Amino acid sequence: MVDRPVVGKRFAARALIALILMALAWRVLSLGMADAASRATPDQALQWRPQHPAALFKLAEQQIKQPDSRALARENAYASLRAYPFNGRAYRVLAQLAESEKKTEFAYQLYQKAELYSPRDLETRAWLLNHALLGNQVDAAVYQLNLLMRIQPDLQMQLMSVIGELAAIPAAQDALIAELNKNPPWRAPVINALLAQEKASERYAGFFNRLAQTKAGLSDLEQQAWLRALNQGKQWPLAYLSWAVNLPPESQRELGNLFNGGFENEPLGSEFDWQFKPVPGASIDRTFRDGVKGENALRVQFSDRRVLFSHVSQTLVLPSGHYRFSGQALSENLLTERGLVWEIQCLGGGPGLATSEPWRGNSAQWQTFSIDFDVPVDNCTAQTLTLKLPARVPAEQQISGAAWFDDLRIQKIQRLSEPSVQ
Repeated sequence: MVDRPVVGKRFAARALIALILMALAWRVLSLGMADAASRATPDQALQWRPQHPAALFKLAEQQIKQPDSRALARENAYASLRAYPFNGRAYRVLAQLAESEKKTEFAYQLYQKAELYSPRDLETRAWLLNHALLGNQVDAAVYQLNLLMRIQPDLQMQLMSVIGELAAIPAAQDALIAELNKNPPWRAPVINALLAQEKASERYAGFFNRLAQTKAGLSDLEQQAWLRALNQGKQWPLAYLSWAVNLPPESQRELGNLFNGGFENEPLGSEFDWQFKPVPGASIDRTFRDGVKGENALRVQFSDRRVLFSHVSQTLVLPSGHYRFSGQALSENLLTERGLVWEIQCLGGGPGLATSEPWRGNSAQWQTFSIDFDVPVDNCTAQTLTLKLPARVPAEQQISGAAWFDDLRIQKIQRLSEPSVQ
């Protein structure tokens, strides 16, 4: 038989355990309820937990927006820090109060603590960004921009005005370029947004030239986008220079008045190399046949249908002067009323400079051709060389057969009436 004192002790122990479990359950319940209510209804959260740090901060954040409640906001922010000393957002509320009292230096110190303890707080980083910009602290500004866009990618477009200003100011470019060369996730959208701006080629010429000259340089897609911006801005000489200096060494050997005139290399995709644009009724390729100088020549084939053809071209940047365009050609059952011609024209709506004799019919062998032309001094900083079918009406667009071209060149020449230059 069990002694009564032993039974009493066991009952008391069980009762004590039950009380402890009830207390723990209440603490868990009250903490959970307080956590749930802390964001939306901090007053209710504080009824569950009077010292809940998040609820105290949230209440302070609401109160600071009302001038009559700023004293309460300060009290609740300090209470939040007493409950949890590492609540950076509570420091941010105190910093906002200091700023409202014109205590800028004290506000800056508090924002630094807010940044330390709550590094993902967007309001803190936005203030520090603005502080850095006002103080011309470029490195600090770029540091904050980088973190803001990493934390909240949706802010990229809102921050583009700031980034654009930094990219346009030579003294600020080094810091921005250094950050871009770390290849942050916002690099591509920011570069695309810069290039999409009106007059981007004028405003950001220095920035993109410096970025291109760094070790990382511009990616192929970025280089193409920059060249498009320069061409759209009619800055063709600068676009050509930017393209040329970024060519691989083996391609730089092809540089001249006309690039890749022998069609030996696959076009690089730039306006300053051959542009082969697809069009129904015609095919354009590079291939070998007897008589070519090298391994490849240009072949254009037509499938006996109407084609308004002008789909082989290259942009040129020829200084004013006298030139000769020459090459070899061969026609193969090329049936067309108008014939294929090479046309050279000033880019940007300028005048036509030259048109070759038309190619049609059959050639027993390769034939050499040449055209002399002048590039005027004014309004012709760039030109286009285009292979086209000069049809005037739809009926003249009918064409079949093939044409071959190889060894195309553009050479500067001197007229007999001009004095020689020693």
